[in-house]
Amino acid sequence: MSGHSKWNNIAKRKGANDAKKAKIFTKIGREMAIAIKEGGSANPDFNARLRDCIAKAKANNMPNDNIKRVLEKAASAGQGDSYESITYEGHGPSGVAVIVETMTDNRNRTAGNIRHHFDKYGGSLENRARFPLMIVDAIRKRCPKLPIEYRFSANDFMEGGFGPEEGIEFAKMLDGKVDLIHITSSSFFDPSCGKLFPSMFTERGVNIPLAASIKAAVKTPVCTVGRISDLKRADEAIARGEVDMVAAGRAFFADPSWVDKAYHGHEDEIVPCLRCGTCVPCAYGPAHYTPFHAHIRKCAVNPVLGREWQVNIMPPGPRKKVLVIGGGPGGMQAALTAAERGHDVTLCEKSDHLGGLINVVVEAPFKDEYRRYLNLKIRKVKESNIDLRMNTFMSPEDAKAFGADVVILAIGAHPIKPPFPGADLPMIHTIDEVRSIEVGKNVVIIGGGPQGAEEGLVLQQEGKSVTVVEMRDQICLGAPYLHYTAVNKEYLKEGAPKALVNSKCISISSEGVLIENVQTGEQTLCPADTVLLAIGMRADLDEVEAYRDCALEFRKIGDCNKPATMTEAVRLGYDVAFGL
Repeated sequence: MSGHSKWNNIAKRKGANDAKKAKIFTKIGREMAIAIKEGGSANPDFNARLRDCIAKAKANNMPNDNIKRVLEKAASAGQGDSYESITYEGHGPSGVAVIVETMTDNRNRTAGNIRHHFDKYGGSLENRARFPLMIVDAIRKRCPKLPIEYRFSANDFMEGGFGPEEGIEFAKMLDGKVDLIHITSSSFFDPSCGKLFPSMFTERGVNIPLAASIKAAVKTPVCTVGRISDLKRADEAIARGEVDMVAAGRAFFADPSWVDKAYHGHEDEIVPCLRCGTCVPCAYGPAHYTPFHAHIRKCAVNPVLGREWQVNIMPPGPRKKVLVIGGGPGGMQAALTAAERGHDVTLCEKSDHLGGLINVVVEAPFKDEYRRYLNLKIRKVKESNIDLRMNTFMSPEDAKAFGADVVILAIGAHPIKPPFPGADLPMIHTIDEVRSIEVGKNVVIIGGGPQGAEEGLVLQQEGKSVTVVEMRDQICLGAPYLHYTAVNKEYLKEGAPKALVNSKCISISSEGVLIENVQTGEQTLCPADTVLLAIGMRADLDEVEAYRDCALEFRKIGDCNKPATMTEAVRLGYDVAFGL
């Protein structure tokens, strides 16, 4: 029966109200079918039009038969001989968001309303599992010969959410129906995404114990994911029988060849994933379950990500004499890229070490991957044909006399030092000096951005009493969304540094730092033996512009161009050198 005739039939039998609903449901169903056909995907994460249709359907409380119709569309989208396997994700990222909503028992969410409209899909675990199992059965019916992998969160780590005991029972329901059970944890309904995208504060292989408990209860092979970038540890987990295989995601963004490098014994060549969260906002479009989206894929350590095609269609220009001044992350990337593109490159660094300000952050115990990345970058520079000149200050006059075709300036910037009363006291230092001074017992960090907030955690772990002062209403603003939430969660833990938000420094004395709440005007004296300024960086524009006429082509990258994150410095360094 066509949608139009079906609507007319209902209108005659049940009256205008039901007819209006039927018309809406028919229209939505038609829109879904068109969206799938024209969008080329039954996955709402990759089909914005379909995503909007699903949201519209849920908002209008579409009944059972319509949900089944959408189910059939999703299943038929996976049909075809060209596929080697089908992965259906039950926690939302790659499946219809309603799957995770039906499985959890948190009635405060939209899903609670959905389940209570359809009794046989709510309440008991058996009922809540009904819908995802129907999906599996439908896919198996449509694609009887294709392996099916079912991925789901076996622990939401949220009150009223899906727990590990139910995870085991649901895995038993899947046992024999699918070919691989893939275990993750947490949920998009947790703004920090918890262990769904493990942060740098999360232990390695975080989901292995959870997967092991499920493997012990089923015969179907079990896979897991979650900060698995050390294949030796992964191999040990497989050897112990905890899992049958492991998966990784972000590690392949950082280095697409990392598994191949490990397999051939070149682990020291692997570019490590920093767990910084830069890439995650770029992987998801706007949706009610993701508070982050960007649409532009980026990686802090792999500037080529998402632009691999450029190498094949954009050959390098004529060989040029390139002078890179400054050996921070951006400068090293520019020198390496220019050398790889066939240019004659000289890199000058005024100090006795490469890395710039990244040398400060690598000391944090939760940033060991940053140390690995820095060491790899330094080794790559030294092993290349770059003319590396350490302890070499290159003045504008020197740069001009060098006779380069291109000067790439990466000299960084200077920490901002506001003129607080008492700002000249010897107890006051900038955040970049923290590793070269003796830090006192009581520390006040003025500036709660990413660097100030992170350094507060480091010093607190070292036994200091730390207070972080931030004028804005939250700390770590400006960091990638998931890292921002992870840092803020660390500050909620027992024994964490004290964070004073909506607060500013009035003055500094030998007794401590006078703080004022910008909303209430209330003033507090914070005792301090050491005061660290983490207010930001500012380039000396006159110093930067003095280099402009040192070569026919002049480029500036990193903080000397504008205040930049490491991601931005590395990416711009690559872009500038690639375009020569």
